[in-house]
Amino acid sequence: MKKLIGVLILSVFFFLGCSESERPQQSREEKRETIVAFLPLTGDLAFLGVPGKRAIEMAIEDLQKSTGNTQKLDVKFVDTMASPKIAVTRYAEAKTRYNTNFFITTLTGVSQALKPLIEKDGGLQLIVAIHPEIMNNSTNAIRFCLNAAQEASQIANVVDKDTESTVGLLISKDATSTAEVDNYIIPKLESGGVSYLLKDFQVGQKDFRNELYSFKEANVNQIVMLGYGSDFPQILKQLAEIDPEGKISIIGGIGFAEFPDWEHASYINRKVRFIAPSISIEGLISKQSNIVAARYSEKFDEKYMPYDGAFTYDAVTVLANAIARTNGEVMDVRNEILGLKTHNGVAGDISFLTNGDVEISMSWAVYASNKIKLLGNINER
Repeated sequence: MKKLIGVLILSVFFFLGCSESERPQQSREEKRETIVAFLPLTGDLAFLGVPGKRAIEMAIEDLQKSTGNTQKLDVKFVDTMASPKIAVTRYAEAKTRYNTNFFITTLTGVSQALKPLIEKDGGLQLIVAIHPEIMNNSTNAIRFCLNAAQEASQIANVVDKDTESTVGLLISKDATSTAEVDNYIIPKLESGGVSYLLKDFQVGQKDFRNELYSFKEANVNQIVMLGYGSDFPQILKQLAEIDPEGKISIIGGIGFAEFPDWEHASYINRKVRFIAPSISIEGLISKQSNIVAARYSEKFDEKYMPYDGAFTYDAVTVLANAIARTNGEVMDVRNEILGLKTHNGVAGDISFLTNGDVEISMSWAVYASNKIKLLGNINER
């Protein structure tokens, strides 16, 4: 009898031991992480949130279908209305409601406002914003987007260094464009002894004639133009009136990748050279070769996948893979991502730096004679 009781007790312990050893594995298999995405979904700037939301939903769908060692993610969208103040309020609500440590933020103002809060709470912030200083002193963030410093430095390097001519700087008062010109372009021009005339403008401004006439009177033969692409059609139409022979050339950046009027741009009677993420240049010239980008275009009836959508898709998929390869702890996930060194994704090659910033694939293009073409050599005239 005693032997029988002993055998039963051992059997119970053995059964419990097996059950307990299986539970953690089962829990890991069923565990799903949540990522909270802060996007402008309503308000005047809601259109800026469209590519990111579409890209995140595509990435989540692809992760659901994945059969590899990839972490499955759930996503919760939070509407910032492009307001840093609203974003801060809704971050506190989202943190309590969703109990997650993983966040995607878009737009410079919102990302900057949330950055110290996410770091304080020990979360990981994936930033889709181009402001050159946004990653300063970062410990819990990784950028998934163009760093505007990379753009500004290349623009400064290709401005014609003819000291007999004055370079025009027509710069939007948005935070990123102002930082580019103040911290990168003007110092480069001054170090080379190049004279310049700076004129800035408000986002959404309609009349640029005063600024453009000032450039003409100063015998400017090239203008560096930075800002949102939505402001550019009005500028270029008025420049065509003031400089009908097209003697003043334009050098620009990512704003021309956002330019909404390429298909009806016959009023651009001058050479426009601009630098942008390679995926954007490819989309402007022909069809994007990346499979995901092509699927985005077909699904949403768009000519090409915008650069911010491409980077957001990459952010979600890289995060999912990093969580799957680690225990899901924030710093382990961050180190795993930075340890990739280079990721070849929808947006092209993304090289991660030790501070969480990135360098990306960029290309130069030129618009001339009603056509956009790739510039193999930026000094091509």
